[in-house]
Amino acid sequence: MQTRHPELGILGEEEGEAPGAGMARLIIDPIDGTRNFVRGIPIFATLLAIETRGEVVAGVVSAPALRARWHAARGAGAFRDGRPIRVSGVEDLGAALLLHANLGRGEPAPPPGLMTLARQVERTRGFGDFYQHMLVAEGAGEIAIDPVMHPWDAAALQVVVEEAGGRATTLGGERSIYAGSLVTSNRVLHQRVLDALREGPRS
Repeated sequence: MQTRHPELGILGEEEGEAPGAGMARLIIDPIDGTRNFVRGIPIFATLLAIETRGEVVAGVVSAPALRARWHAARGAGAFRDGRPIRVSGVEDLGAALLLHANLGRGEPAPPPGLMTLARQVERTRGFGDFYQHMLVAEGAGEIAIDPVMHPWDAAALQVVVEEAGGRATTLGGERSIYAGSLVTSNRVLHQRVLDALREGPRS
C-alpha cells in the first residue's frame, strides 16, 4: 500500500502508525467486534476512514455477516447499502432507545450516570461495538455509548453518524476520535445525555 501510495499514512489496530509523505492517512480497524467474530456472533465489521489535516472526511463500515455496508463523506450524506440514512427525530428521553457497550467485568467501568440515564429512557439494548452507532445513524436508536474507544474504532463511525444528522463526541463533549470514548446521538438529545452521564447514581 505505502509502496504504491507513499503519500498516504496509515493508523490501525494491527498496523500501528506509519506516516506518509502527504497530509492524508487511512485509519483502519480490520475487525471491529473481534470477540463477536470469534464466538460466531454476526456483529463484526471492517472500519475504514480517511483523515486529512486532523479531520475525518470519509468512512466505510462493512459488516459482511449482516450483509450491510454504511458509508459517508463530508457534505455528501450517509448511506446504508446505497440508501440515504438519517437519525431519528425523537426529542423526548422517555421515548428514546439507549444502546451501550459491555457492562461485565474485564471491561472499563461504565460512566457514573449510565444507570441514571437508563432509568430515563424507554428501552436499553447492549449491542456494543460499531453496530450500536450505526443504529443511531439510521434512526433505529437515539443514543449509543462506548466508554473506551481507540481512533480506529471511532473514525468511520463519527463521519457516518454526523453525516446522518447526529452528533458524535466523547463522554466529556469533545468532538475528537483521539480522546478515548464515544457517545453518539440523534443530536437533539445529546447534551441531556452528556449531562446525565456525568451524574452519579441518585439515592
